[in-house]
Amino acid sequence: MNVGFVVLQVYVFDESVLEGLCPDEANSFSDDDGTSEQKSWAELSEKYEPFLQQSFAYEIHFIKDGICFSMREEAGWYKSLERDVLDYAQQIEENTTEETPTPELSDKEVQEIAMKLAEIPEFYRASNQSSRMYVFKKHFMDVVEQYSESQSLWEVITRAKQIFDFEVKPRVENEIDQQIQTLFADGLTQEKIAKQLNITPARVRKAAAGK
Repeated sequence: MNVGFVVLQVYVFDESVLEGLCPDEANSFSDDDGTSEQKSWAELSEKYEPFLQQSFAYEIHFIKDGICFSMREEAGWYKSLERDVLDYAQQIEENTTEETPTPELSDKEVQEIAMKLAEIPEFYRASNQSSRMYVFKKHFMDVVEQYSESQSLWEVITRAKQIFDFEVKPRVENEIDQQIQTLFADGLTQEKIAKQLNITPARVRKAAAGK
């Protein structure tokens, strides 16, 4: 065996090594913060303080038959330290990650959009919530995309349906009745009136019966 140029590196544990293991997020805590994260790091540092100035790892590098080999061995307590630091970093991430609240439409915004939606013919021709949502998306895409995770979108549809039933529908029906009466006066037949207004002959007969 032809071995040459052996290099041995020994690593000594000191405060700079411990500081290097400290997660970046922990560096933002001052000594006066008194946060649980800052206290946890102080406890962790104190736990491994007895190992200061001790060797925690060594590396051997050597060349054999023209190939460079490397070996590293770490002390058991140092491996425990690395696991503790990883747990500490996960603790910080869990405690500092704030859940982003789902944006919600205000009641005023819901009312304003619902009033506009209720006036769209496609909306009041829709027969179920899915088709109404389709119309909503078609005409208010920006709103639907911005509040895609919000239940307030369904509140818009529910309120728009109520507005249509109690305000828009009676007005629309009255307008259709007036149009039918006008076309009757012009001499058009029920079939022609239905075709011109895009309604059923039964609807024309209903208006005629109510004269």
